[in-house]
Amino acid sequence: MPPTAYDPPLGRAHYRHFKMPEEWENKIKLIIGRDGCNFIKATQKSGCKYIWHHRDTNIIEVWGPKDKVMKGEKCVRAIARRYINDRPKSSPANTTGTQDKKDGSAPSSDV
Repeated sequence: MPPTAYDPPLGRAHYRHFKMPEEWENKIKLIIGRDGCNFIKATQKSGCKYIWHHRDTNIIEVWGPKDKVMKGEKCVRAIARRYINDRPKSSPANTTGTQDKKDGSAPSSDV
């Protein structure tokens, strides 16, 4: 069950924190995930014990073994990249989205 109140493993883990980048501001709920599911995945994947976002300061804390806390931060940043980079891609040269050349480039046109 995800933590609903701040309860870090004080005295039982190493600590690292980082300031949440401003570009995450409007996507932080997605980055954390429903009921913290993405932070839970990052915690499990990295081998950390606890990851927490402070809404008031936009600090993200990572708690765990000394050799795992950096991996925890990297996991959180990787999750964030998926949501931040999830924008529709459009090409001014090819607004129809079609391709006709073997190399994948847009069809040429005479204007």
